[in-house]
Amino acid sequence: MAYAPGSPNQDRVVLAEIEVGHRIDNAPHTWTQDGATGAWWILHTHTDKCGEHEGEPSRVKVNGVEFTKTTLGDCEANPSKWYWYAAMNHLYLHVADDGDPGDGGYIIVAYLWRRFGTRPYIFGGRPYLPLVGESSIPPVAYVTGGYHEGGTKQTFGSVKLLNGEGYFDTDLSDYIYEGKRLTTRIGEDGAADADFAVFWDGWTGDITWTENEVEIGVEDLMTAIL
Repeated sequence: MAYAPGSPNQDRVVLAEIEVGHRIDNAPHTWTQDGATGAWWILHTHTDKCGEHEGEPSRVKVNGVEFTKTTLGDCEANPSKWYWYAAMNHLYLHVADDGDPGDGGYIIVAYLWRRFGTRPYIFGGRPYLPLVGESSIPPVAYVTGGYHEGGTKQTFGSVKLLNGEGYFDTDLSDYIYEGKRLTTRIGEDGAADADFAVFWDGWTGDITWTENEVEIGVEDLMTAIL
C-alpha cells in the first residue's frame, strides 16, 4: 500500500541515498598491470566503522570523462573501459595510452552509493544506516513566482545526518559529498519497496559539519543543466 502523507496511523521511514565520489588515482592505491594488456587493476575494498564495504562502483570517471563498464576481455583490449571482478574485489581500468592509471597524469573518481535511513532498514536488498534524524527532513514546497515562465520550482531545505558516533569524521575527508546525486524516499515501515515514494531527486550542495550533525544542502537537478 502506497505511503499516505499525513496519515497518523503510519510509521514512516525516510531513506536517503547519496552517490559519493572517491579519488583512487593517488596513494594508498597501487595499480597492477593485467599481464601484457592495457588494463590495470586495484583492490577496491574498504571497511568503515559500520562494516560497510566499498565494493563495486556505480560509475567511474577519468579526468572528468565517464568510462564504460564492460567485460574483462573488452576492458583489456580497449581504452575508456572499466570492469569489476567481484570474486577478488578488483577494479580494472584501461586508460587512453595503456599506461599506469596511478602515474600522476589522471584524476580518477569511483562513485558509490551511501545509504542512510531514519532507522536500520533494508530497501532494494541493501542496508541503510540509521543516521538520518527523525525530524531532519524539512517540508517540500512547489513555488510559482510572480513572474511566471511556465515552470514550477521545487524547493527543499537540507538533509541532516547524525554524527554522534563519528561516522562522518573520516568519511567526509575520504569521499566527495558535494555536488553529488541525492535521492530521498519515504514509506511505511515494513511496506514493499514499490510502495516507497521518491520525494526528492537532486544534487547535494553546501555541507556544514559538526561533531554531532552533518547538514547537507540540496539543489534542484535543473542546476546541472546550466
